[in-house]
Amino acid sequence: MFDKLGLRDRRKTAPAVALFTKTLGRFLTSPFDRSLHLESSHRAAELASPRAASELLKAFSHPTRLAILQELVSGPKCVTDMEEILPARQANISQHLAVLRHAMLVDYAQDGTLRCYYLCRPRLVEDMLALVGRGDPVVTRTAAEIQADKERLAKLLAGPATSGDKPVRRRKLVSR
Repeated sequence: MFDKLGLRDRRKTAPAVALFTKTLGRFLTSPFDRSLHLESSHRAAELASPRAASELLKAFSHPTRLAILQELVSGPKCVTDMEEILPARQANISQHLAVLRHAMLVDYAQDGTLRCYYLCRPRLVEDMLALVGRGDPVVTRTAAEIQADKERLAKLLAGPATSGDKPVRRRKLVSR
């Protein structure tokens, strides 16, 4: 069906992507970008809750969504372009893009029937993909090592009160 409409033809999708990229470039350099930065720092405080953080991490928890994010790191793409690259059907890719949009990781610009998707939070996505691909080694510990760490932590938390010293008296700060 998409072949009959010519939507798979890169000559037809490439101008829409180029126009979108040009528009996005102007948007990111506008003075409005400063207010977006303030908004994003406010949202960072919201992510302090475990529920919000878990919802964001769920968006990264599927192989197809990770592949979509990896493709979008290189630049905006239309769903039909992603369908050619990824081993998934257009309907499945669209469902995954909806999850990513809900998590505010991607958004789209529409030109007629074409939707070109781009990363809303490119730094976050790039950092998460780098973190996942890092390949840290698994650390194993013995029961004795864990017990020693617990004892060391208990001593630190107990502080000077167990050593017989008087508790340290703190001065109140006076603003002048």
